[in-house]
Amino acid sequence: MSRIGLHIVPGSRNGYGPFLAALRDAGVNVKRIVVKAVGDFSPAREAKNQLGDKALTVGRLTGWGWEGFDQYVAGGTPPEILAPAIFRQVYEPVILAHPEIDIWEPINEWSNHWRYQADLFIALAPHFEEPLTTAVWPIRLSSMPAPFCARAARVMS
Repeated sequence: MSRIGLHIVPGSRNGYGPFLAALRDAGVNVKRIVVKAVGDFSPAREAKNQLGDKALTVGRLTGWGWEGFDQYVAGGTPPEILAPAIFRQVYEPVILAHPEIDIWEPINEWSNHWRYQADLFIALAPHFEEPLTTAVWPIRLSSMPAPFCARAARVMS
């Protein structure tokens, strides 16, 4: 049994469709293919169309609301106030427009403000529950100061 993972950013994808078709048609025992699409969700849609539920899709955008929130930390906005606002204004419209995405990565490797970041993800978690979607917390543990690793564990539990 095999697993395949692809991380796709906007740009040319020569051979992607034939690759998916070859997986589908070859009878290869692929349990799951993970496709992470950043900015352009057509690769996720194509994977779902060709492989159905064997394709697990992850989506992320870039830009405001999809990167760190340093300005809110500096301005003193509590995470429990920021979370519902950014969910309604930023994430929910995109999530509803892209049912081909199974899992969303709402903030990409924000490498700063560890305590605030953990509290923000905890505050965001209820908004990402079924039936809407699931969210992942992409953290960069290699740059996280040791005292905050316990907070990371709290978010992941």
